[in-house]
Parts: sequence; C-alpha cells; structure tokens
Amino acid sequence: MDANRRQMLVVSGALAAGLAGCSYLPFGGGVPYGSVSLPGSEPPRFRQWVPSESAFEPHVDAEQSGRIRYKRPGVGNRSVGRPFRINDTALASDMEHVGIGYTEYDAVVHNGSAIVGLTSVDRESVASALEPTGYERTDTHRGYDRYTRSDKPRALAVGDEAIVAARADGTEPRELAVGRVTTTIDAKAGRVERRHESDDDFRVLTEMTGGRPSVRTSLPLTGLGEPSHSALSHAFDEDNVYVVVDHVYASAADRPDESTVRDALADTFDGPALLLPSEPDAVDIETDGRTLSIRIRQGVESYLERVWAERPPLVTFGVEFDGDRVTFTHEAGEPIPASRLGIRPEYGFDGGDPFEGGGTFEPGDSVTLTLTDDADESYIVSWQSAGETHHSLFEYHLGARDENKTSARR
Repeated sequence: MDANRRQMLVVSGALAAGLAGCSYLPFGGGVPYGSVSLPGSEPPRFRQWVPSESAFEPHVDAEQSGRIRYKRPGVGNRSVGRPFRINDTALASDMEHVGIGYTEYDAVVHNGSAIVGLTSVDRESVASALEPTGYERTDTHRGYDRYTRSDKPRALAVGDEAIVAARADGTEPRELAVGRVTTTIDAKAGRVERRHESDDDFRVLTEMTGGRPSVRTSLPLTGLGEPSHSALSHAFDEDNVYVVVDHVYASAADRPDESTVRDALADTFDGPALLLPSEPDAVDIETDGRTLSIRIRQGVESYLERVWAERPPLVTFGVEFDGDRVTFTHEAGEPIPASRLGIRPEYGFDGGDPFEGGGTFEPGDSVTLTLTDDADESYIVSWQSAGETHHSLFEYHLGARDENKTSARR
C-alpha cells in the first residue's frame, strides 16, 4: 500500500488535508502581531526515549524516522475542561489495548519506530488483559517483560513505568519490532546513545519545545527557508491555547529575518496550516541565532471547535490467513459499533461489507473475507469517526508470511 493511501486512513481528514501539500491563507489574511508569553513548560523528558539514528540501526522505521510525537493525554481535560485531541488520532491509531485506557497514560511518546505509554503499570492487570490475545510472554529485558505473537510482527514490553510497543511493516520480520522495543528501552536506560546526544540541532529543537502538552516534529512551515529540524507544539492556560512553530537552521545565515517571516504569514503557504489558529488574539515572532519561534495565542474554545477530532478506539486484533480466507478477530479492547467499521479496499473478496447488519463488534467477534482472484495485496479494518473520516485500526499484508508464520500491521 502506498504511503498516501495509508496516511489518509490513519489521520483525520482535516489534518490529512493540512499535511498533504494544500495551500491555505492563515489568520484570514490579517496577522495581529503582539507579545505572547507562553505558560511554563516541563523539561523535554520524552527525548530520553528517543535513540539516535545510529543506535536504531538496523531496526529503524524508514517511513517514520525523525517524526517524533509526544502527548500528555489528560492535560487538555484538566486545563480547559474538555478533551484536546491534537496528536491523539495518530498516536491512538498505533496503539493496542493492554488494559490501560488512552487517557490513563500520563504521557505517550512515538519515537519514529516505537511507541511508549508512560504510567504506573500494574503488571498483573496488563498480563490479564493480554491473556485472551495472541501475545505470549517470551523473555525479559532490563526488567521489562517482553511479549511477541506469531500471527503479526508486533512486540511489546511491560515495565513498572511504561508500556513499549512496536510493529514491523509489510513483509518485514517480527525481529525488527523486537529490536525497536529493545533499543527504545536501552535508550531510556542510557545504554545506547540518544538522539539529542548525537544530533545537536535536535537537542536545540527539543529545548525550544520543552515538554509542552503536545509536540510533533518534522512539521515545518513553507516559505521560511529550509530548517534542519522543526516542530509544532501546543500549551494551555484556563482561557487560551498557545500554538508554537519552532524551526532550527544550520546557521544564523540560513534563518529568515523577521520581515521574511511576516511576509510568509500574510501569504498562503503549504504545511500544517489547519493546525494554526484561524482567529488568533496575538502572533509573536522570536529569532535568536539560528532559531525561529512563531508563537500564537487564541481563545481555547474557538480553537478546539475548529480542530476537534474523535479519538480512534484502542483495540487488539488477531488475524488468520490460510491462503483463501482472512479472518480478523477483535481480541481485546473497546467495543465498536459495527456501523462504524469497514474493510478497505472494498473489492477482492466475496460478498459485501462483512460489518453490515448493525450491532457491536466486541472482544471475541470476528469477520472473514473469502478472497477472489482480484484480491488486493493488503486489507485494512477501518473505523469511521463522527466526522466521517476513515482511520486504520488494523492492516494485514497478504504477502507477509515467513514459512508457517503470518505477519500483519496494526
């Protein structure tokens, strides 16, 4: 499956459009410049879980390498009394059910190849949640219980402070997922080099973002030169949301001056424009050496109404493939109205949509596709949000088998 098709199924429609290279006129063409003081931020502790690129070899996920996502799921709820869903769609779509609700995590980190859920972990409760699934405990690593499964190339590790999980894609072997989990744990333990220790530009960038409630790297605004690293992050107080775009350049000479930035903000540009406030109260530009920071403040209610997105459910799927039939089983996690589920693509198998007929798709339920001669190379169990956007919950690659083992991607 090509990257564009996968992206449109994973992220929300508005965000997908904003990241797909469309052009937008931010702020309605009028930029209200003024001073913006940001709320205090924690240190960027998330980078302890980000190995250097050399440490990740040969386990690096080439498609996602360098894209770091960090989120504190409950912060928006506590600060403004309603969910703040930025980053939730991408993160939750990459997570499975382990007996811990998404908002129960203190923080979630995706380091480009593995995802980490930080919380106080009850190992017995997690083991109980994994019991009805295909996960089996295989060994331990630095105090973590490691689990793998035979039907899809995923691995996870359960520690006292975190759940670390990873998957391999397509026809990649399960060992890649195991390596991604292991290297992530080793980075936190200081046993391998971390990215901010080997990449000074990444160190500078993460010191700029700090540990704001939501951070996503590799989202530059176009028309502002070619930064070596970039991030879009969010912070809150009781009345406002603060959206911050940070760029780090190779040198001060490569950084655009304030006049160039003002021209860019008054014009259309590509990039994550839909994540920027459309009616900001103030926009502040700060330059220092080789760094650029654009700080935007808007009333939280009007901003969240514009970027609201429904979080996908956390579900663990199992799969069986005998060459003619593919069976998807809901092993554990949240029940889902069947009307919100579908199979993509909608061809290559007998009959119509296997989820038609209503009801609830819950643990223990399964659907089977009897494949035809025009079967696609992979099939996705997709979930439709209230905004009628499709998100991938589980993807199975028909060619991803090694001898008697099948392989899948969630």
